[in-house]
Amino acid sequence: MSDLPAFHTVTSPWRAWGGALVFGLLVYLCTAGAMPPDAELAQQLILAKLFIAASSLLLLAGTPRPYIDSGIRWLLIALLVAMAVSTFGAPRWPLALDRLLLYYGLALLGFAIFLWQRATPVDLAPYLVAIGVVHALVLVDVVFWLVMVQRGDASAAHMPHFGNVRHFGYLGYLAAAAGAALVLQSHRLALTGVLLGAAALFGIVQLGSRGAFVAWLVFVAAMLWPAGHRLRFLLHAGLALALAAGVSLLLQTQGLLTSKHLWARARLGNIASTNDRLELWLDALRGIAAHPWFGWGPDGHIASQCCPGRGLYLANTAQAHNFVLQSLEEFGLVGTLLLLALALRLLRRAPRPWRWRESAEQHTGVRALIALLTGYAAFGLVDGVFYYPVPLMQFAVWSGLLFAATARARELAQNQPDDQNRGF
Repeated sequence: MSDLPAFHTVTSPWRAWGGALVFGLLVYLCTAGAMPPDAELAQQLILAKLFIAASSLLLLAGTPRPYIDSGIRWLLIALLVAMAVSTFGAPRWPLALDRLLLYYGLALLGFAIFLWQRATPVDLAPYLVAIGVVHALVLVDVVFWLVMVQRGDASAAHMPHFGNVRHFGYLGYLAAAAGAALVLQSHRLALTGVLLGAAALFGIVQLGSRGAFVAWLVFVAAMLWPAGHRLRFLLHAGLALALAAGVSLLLQTQGLLTSKHLWARARLGNIASTNDRLELWLDALRGIAAHPWFGWGPDGHIASQCCPGRGLYLANTAQAHNFVLQSLEEFGLVGTLLLLALALRLLRRAPRPWRWRESAEQHTGVRALIALLTGYAAFGLVDGVFYYPVPLMQFAVWSGLLFAATARARELAQNQPDDQNRGF
């Protein structure tokens, strides 16, 4: 049986799997080797890995320098100036410069992925498989740790970094979404996608990551809205969820694996509790009001603790658990609006949703990437997805893949008659 229409026709296995292999190794090394997320050493180690990966991909890509139109160029210049002003006015320069360096590394990594994949049609399947396999390895480690905790093993006192439900949920959402998206990329990989998705959803349910589960539901809704193969996609996604829920319930009822899972949260009636999010967001708004135009500089949530009248709750948190508030705290209204304008200008290059159905051969991969990033954005509204280096690194890679895919789609559209090229 031939593959479903997808946005890739790969001629070089190395180009198809090379970038995905580097991505998978980078995600695993950063996740498995990270110290507590607020440790300075962990951030520096992750930065070093980001620069090494980005530089290697840039050298391997070997593609001509892409053309940047004047509108995007001027927005980039204005954004860089605004960020420089915010950084110059930051009350804690070392903290701000470290964070700015992280943003530079992420931008370089995303651009490297873009260069790597823009020369040939984008094969999304290797990246989807990579994130699912990495999550499966992490899941095995976490399950063994949970079993040791349940048995009272003294060696379980040291929790792995990704044993934290929040950081496990970041990777779990991506793996669950990747598994579901893989079903539409290839008939041959459909079973692989269901199994990888079920494993990721099992981890989400078992550790009780509500944000990751909601983000996955947003992803599913985004995948169902604009294009064909809805029934096939929904059946496979539902099968993965049923497998995950069934295994989790079986382990819980047999007493084989206990943890603060979604079932326990539902019984306790706190499935929709805010975990002090409202207080935290109000604290962030007070900081934004104190420096509204250019913010407090990179890592502004921590820097704004010097603001008079801030609540004591802020002292225990490093970020606002909302990427919009985080951006406003760091770069103010000026920087945030420029960043929004740049994102909208770039997204204008994506194929229009109402054309996805009639152009499935070109846009299946684009559809999956946009849905995946839509769920990521929903996750970022209630958690720190856009604060910690590892999920930020993954966001940079998926964004680079999206822009490479849309660039290729525009090239294909330009070779079609004018009546078919309308709307790009």
